[in-house]
Amino acid sequence: MDTTDGAKCSGFFKIDGRELLGDITTYRDKTNLYVHDREFFRPDNIENGCIHGVLHNRERVTLLHCVASPISGQAWVGGERYEYADIFPHYLVFGRRHIPPNEAVIKKIRLVTDDLPAIFYDFDAFGHALDPKADIQNILKRQSEKANRIIAAGDNPQITYFTGRIEIFSCDTDLGHISARHNPISNWGGPRGVYIKNQISLDVEYPEPVIFDDVLRDLDRLSRFLELVAGRRQNVENLLLQVLDGEAGWLEVYHSNQVERRAIPDEIAPQPSDLPIFGARQPQVFGEVLRNWLGRDESWFDARSRFSSSFSKRNYYDLDRIIASANMFDILPSSALPSEVDLSSEMATLRDKSRKLFKELPASTERDSVLAALGRVGQPSLRHKILHRANFILEKIPTKLPELSFVVDLAVDCRNHYVHGSIPKIEYSKSFFECVPFLTNALEFIFAASDLVQAGWDIDAWSRQGTTMSHPFARFLWNYDQGCEDLKQLVAR
Repeated sequence: MDTTDGAKCSGFFKIDGRELLGDITTYRDKTNLYVHDREFFRPDNIENGCIHGVLHNRERVTLLHCVASPISGQAWVGGERYEYADIFPHYLVFGRRHIPPNEAVIKKIRLVTDDLPAIFYDFDAFGHALDPKADIQNILKRQSEKANRIIAAGDNPQITYFTGRIEIFSCDTDLGHISARHNPISNWGGPRGVYIKNQISLDVEYPEPVIFDDVLRDLDRLSRFLELVAGRRQNVENLLLQVLDGEAGWLEVYHSNQVERRAIPDEIAPQPSDLPIFGARQPQVFGEVLRNWLGRDESWFDARSRFSSSFSKRNYYDLDRIIASANMFDILPSSALPSEVDLSSEMATLRDKSRKLFKELPASTERDSVLAALGRVGQPSLRHKILHRANFILEKIPTKLPELSFVVDLAVDCRNHYVHGSIPKIEYSKSFFECVPFLTNALEFIFAASDLVQAGWDIDAWSRQGTTMSHPFARFLWNYDQGCEDLKQLVAR
């Protein structure tokens, strides 16, 4: 099935208990299924939002999460009436068979994103022989014997190779068996030349078959992890499914409403040497971090999703981003946060006495507000939560981030000013680009880096290597001292 922008494929589609003639036009968020018939039909009468179609070339296509109007349109041509409808499918799954929307038939997925070659930078897998003249005669002798003709060597031979090692890394996780692999394709050669092209994929083999919506959930989880490693949101280039019917081969998925990474002019793509973890050179470490990170993703889902939404804004900063970057610490699970704050006996006694006195007053908004505030005394504040997460980093690189508590104080102060209207320590609106981007980066770095450190990342070894600053973590550390100095001057001002 052709899914290039504007491509159209025709066939029959089962809607309202009948097979209707129609056309699928793929154009990202304008993707559309147009169906028509002589008789009245209900466009929204599609079970579980799923439509099965058979294209004219006999390829099967499954349209999932479809949105349709309850009433079809009507038109007349030469006095002949017909009914028609436009239906928006969020996903198309096409190949040699249909998939049911709510049956567990998917046993394996294959994901390809644009930064996998950097994350799994297996440089030695492909190459050219450095001294081809030393080996070409033996190779051509065997080729000549098989071809039953003489194949002679010239003055400038070239030998291109693939080592043949398909798997780059693998590990077992809560999702299933995850592996990264090479997928090389080549031609037989000839007067136009010879090539070996490769695509790196991330495969997930499930212990038990899953439904399509489970695949979407796992795709989101894997994409958020890859985003951390690469330092930017991943553009999904391909998603394939393998079902229980082994003869069906791979089924391809087209996402009509996929969010793509915002382009930045003259952007430096992620450089393998800058990444926190090297998937090809350190497969065991990569597997350990991935396993541990996925192991707690269910309880961290809300906070990590909030982080991803903010982090994907990249070099765009606004008030909503710093507020969201602070608030994501508040929605972390209790296991990731400090327990109750130790209070002196005097403060604890005063809190309890005050609570008793205010409870004796008649119910009112003001009384309830004070009681709520007293109830939070002894509970970790936002500042406590952020510093607790920061300690995972400071224990590993104590000299790299001096005065981090000062930076956290100002980040919380900025958030509180725009959320609660408290008196700010800096005129943030007048000095926005002098401080707010740095404070936002600090919050996002603390959140994400502490998450990876807790999963097994060696941040100390990473911080001591050279960098081209293609990763946001490296840019934050490089600019940290200057950012702190700028904050001190703004406070003094």
